[in-house]
Amino acid sequence: MQRRPGAHREHAGPDGVYCPGERSAARAVERAADGVPVAPKVWRDLTERAAEYGITPPGTV
Repeated sequence: MQRRPGAHREHAGPDGVYCPGERSAARAVERAADGVPVAPKVWRDLTERAAEYGITPPGTV
C-alpha cells in the first residue's frame, strides 16, 4: 500500500495532528495562566466545606 504525501492531514482532527505530549503541554501552559476549571457543584461543595472550617477560599477568575 502506498500513501500519498500529506494524506495524514485528511484524517486530522479540528486542531491538527499532535505528537505525544503536545496537547498536555499546551493544556499545562493554558492552565498555569488561566487556572484549572472546576465544575460549579464541586466549587460550591468546596466553599461550603471551607466555611465550616473558617477558611476563606480564593475568588473565582
